[in-house]
Amino acid sequence: MAITAQQLADIRADIGDEDGTIWTDAEISRVWERVSGAANTLQRHEAALGLLVRQLLGNSAMLHNYRAGATSESLQQVYQNLERLYAVYKPSVESALGSNRQAARRWVKGAPRQDREYPHDYYEDDRRTRRNQSD
Repeated sequence: MAITAQQLADIRADIGDEDGTIWTDAEISRVWERVSGAANTLQRHEAALGLLVRQLLGNSAMLHNYRAGATSESLQQVYQNLERLYAVYKPSVESALGSNRQAARRWVKGAPRQDREYPHDYYEDDRRTRRNQSD
């Protein structure tokens, strides 16, 4: 289902982009389509806001604090505030996108090699290898 003009206006108002300077209508429509797996319209709206905040979070990661003479700027606060805001929308984003946190952990962790007979061999051989390398 395509985004309606009212939904687009609501998203713009909630994210603070009422004049359209941050995102185009096409970009917001693309985000709306990405969260089409949401259970209902409210969750889809919150998930779309979460993805938009996540985009801002990525862009603000380059900001840092600096001091020049009598002037100091604490731009890292922008990142911290966006991080807190994303935490509010994160459950909706994960639900709409179908993120499975346990599966993600399993893929990142790695698995023992298949030529080992017992799982404990993996860890014992790894310790022996590290000890031999440090000698």
